[in-house]
Amino acid sequence: MEKEKASLIGGGISLGLIVMACTAMCLTILFGILKSVGVIAWSWFWIVSPLWMTVGIPALVIVVGLILIMLGVSFKGEDTDE
Repeated sequence: MEKEKASLIGGGISLGLIVMACTAMCLTILFGILKSVGVIAWSWFWIVSPLWMTVGIPALVIVVGLILIMLGVSFKGEDTDE
């Protein structure tokens, strides 16, 4: 019971996901401040990259995984002509 309480917050959102989202937000704010005061000269694409990487990388992993699963099923179907 204690393990479930430690790993779940807010009705099923894992603690790791919350930490990842907070880290991405803090980095984006930090990069925005550094760009505003002229410390870094990055494009805004890279300033907001922690936000889109937080969503984009897991989405890419899911899509690639689904494609591999579908290819595995289709290859498995081709091997049954013995």
